[in-house]
Amino acid sequence: HLSDMEIHAVKSIFANGGLPFTTSMGRLFDAVAAITGAAFENEYEAYAPMRLQAEAEKADRKTNRIYKFQIKLNNNENSAIQTLDFSPAIHAIAKDVIAGIDIAQIAMRFHYTIAQGIAKTMTMIAEQFSTKTAVVSGGVFQNRLLLELLANELRGNLKLIIPEKNPPNDEGIAMGQAYWVANMNS
Repeated sequence: HLSDMEIHAVKSIFANGGLPFTTSMGRLFDAVAAITGAAFENEYEAYAPMRLQAEAEKADRKTNRIYKFQIKLNNNENSAIQTLDFSPAIHAIAKDVIAGIDIAQIAMRFHYTIAQGIAKTMTMIAEQFSTKTAVVSGGVFQNRLLLELLANELRGNLKLIIPEKNPPNDEGIAMGQAYWVANMNS
């Protein structure tokens, strides 16, 4: 599904020792949708992630195994910035696809992995800043399955607040950033 130019670009990234990096969870969902064959491109906004979610919803929810991931900590104790590294998960997902594992099971396992990664990171940040509340926003949280899995992961640890009156997409992220800055010294 890739042109020669696209294949060359991907090979160049890895040949130089680089790894793809993004601050967008949507791009991660796009990549997994392509790897699993759920969708190779976005026919419209968030098409590939929605196809991946639809595949996951076909799976047995009793299987809550996750793929490996890493949380890379920032050495600055005054910063809440953490990096979630899902490259071990991506590698395992590719192996599962090659092994012929059902796409629905891979997609569900991926959703569980993302939910657990976000929950662990949020819990670490909440401890660092002595809070019991977590607020989420951004397009990825329009994924009902992911939101439900995240809420289950956080249950008993953090109160989860989701967009109700503010936009759920990236506009909501900017709103949260503005709120954070306005309340930093209070």
